[in-house]
Amino acid sequence: MKQNELKLCSCEYIMETEFKKKRYLVDKMLYPGLYILAGATKVGKSWLAMQLCVSVALGEQFLKHETSQGQAVYLALEDDEGRLQNRVYEFIDVPTENLEFAIASETIDSGLEHQIRSLGETHDNLKLVIIDTMQMVRETTDINYAKDYKDMSVLKNLATELGKDLEDVFRLCNTELPYGYHGHSLSVSDVVEICDGKDKGLYFVDSIGFKKLDDFDITQTDHENMMKVLVLEKDRLPYEAEIKHNIYAMQHIVGGSFDIIYFEPKDDAICFCNDEFLLNGSQPNRVIGNTLVHGTCFITGNGVNEYGEYDSCSLTKDQFNKYTDKFGQSVILGEELAVPTQDESQEETIEQTLT
Repeated sequence: MKQNELKLCSCEYIMETEFKKKRYLVDKMLYPGLYILAGATKVGKSWLAMQLCVSVALGEQFLKHETSQGQAVYLALEDDEGRLQNRVYEFIDVPTENLEFAIASETIDSGLEHQIRSLGETHDNLKLVIIDTMQMVRETTDINYAKDYKDMSVLKNLATELGKDLEDVFRLCNTELPYGYHGHSLSVSDVVEICDGKDKGLYFVDSIGFKKLDDFDITQTDHENMMKVLVLEKDRLPYEAEIKHNIYAMQHIVGGSFDIIYFEPKDDAICFCNDEFLLNGSQPNRVIGNTLVHGTCFITGNGVNEYGEYDSCSLTKDQFNKYTDKFGQSVILGEELAVPTQDESQEETIEQTLT
């Protein structure tokens, strides 16, 4: 299949396949993901959001629908502690450990993503995060479609990331193979390592699910010829991937043969992209050096191998942090692009490339 062809499913497949039921937050109403509650001022949006938080925290019905009990966090960014106290007492008389509040946060562009991701790491059963109101986490009141799309993409990708569980890992390694994955489909007796998040650890795959292994010796696993890279997909936050250090895994990420972009003065990191991205219909993704890359790309380190030759290699922790921040968002046409600020001649070259 060519990179940009539609993947079609037959009507028979859709109607007769027994799909896994989606995990609900509120049965037949809300499922893991990003939702926007909109309405005129003073119609009760905050009261409804508070009711939802309390219902999930207590595992009680919400608007006559069953809820999946778990931890809920309410960002009451327009309230003070006194006003918030009055609201809470309208719903419950006794505190619950599953419900927490914050009256201040960072904005989307300056740290909110990290703050919410940290919640996922410190709360084992986080089910719901409510931001009240959206405008309080945006940097500007100059709102347009491109800015809306950019901000919502950050939150949507974060909601998707935090909503994953071990069953998603099983599906990922059987029907939605991750970039660089060339192993066998996940099956009974395999061992899976979750590298971060609330499920971090090693798990044994048995016939009914996953069993956590507390005494497994990770040093005995085979990580030879593996490379840690930073993958950049359009409209998705950068993420770390560990792939086989071979041409097949690298081509799998970019969707075909690749080209290399040198963008660092010391050439200690390089970017791999599809060498025909201008011909295959790929969408604009990131500005890397002087090039507006189309389609998925990834960044690796660039060092000297055992044969004394320069070769791609794993990124260091500092490099991951640097490039995750530097290439945090994909470009949006029609909006002023955030490109690296260097000398005027390079800025002119970038502008010509975008044109």
